[in-house]
Amino acid sequence: MSSEPRPFVELYMMSATILIIIVTLLRSDLLSSEFAHRAGLLIFPQPMKKASLFAGKFLASSSMSLAMILAHYLAVFALSYAVTGSVHSKAYTSFGLAPLYVLAATGFCLMLSPLLSPGATAAILSFASLMLVLLLV
Repeated sequence: MSSEPRPFVELYMMSATILIIIVTLLRSDLLSSEFAHRAGLLIFPQPMKKASLFAGKFLASSSMSLAMILAHYLAVFALSYAVTGSVHSKAYTSFGLAPLYVLAATGFCLMLSPLLSPGATAAILSFASLMLVLLLV
């Protein structure tokens, strides 16, 4: 067993950044697809407010994103403990900040989604914006 968990955790945490971007990109066309194809008007028999649709989509996509992030971090923690015998302390800080980033990025993608009607345009703009933010941070 290696005594230093830092290089091991850092290697696998780089994939967490990619995972967060992928998760948020999948959320970028949630609302634009509802309004572009008029599917929201056909699916719901009762009239629904746009705010409740937005809140439901945000909660559903955020909970799925957070579940994926949680599964990834638990796997990294388990592998780090199995290989090195401990988990680096900054991994816990990263575990606390990743859900905040996911919530912010999901909200940003959902904000762009109804403004840009084709889903591809919203996906490209959200991906470019999130990559720019990652490069600045």
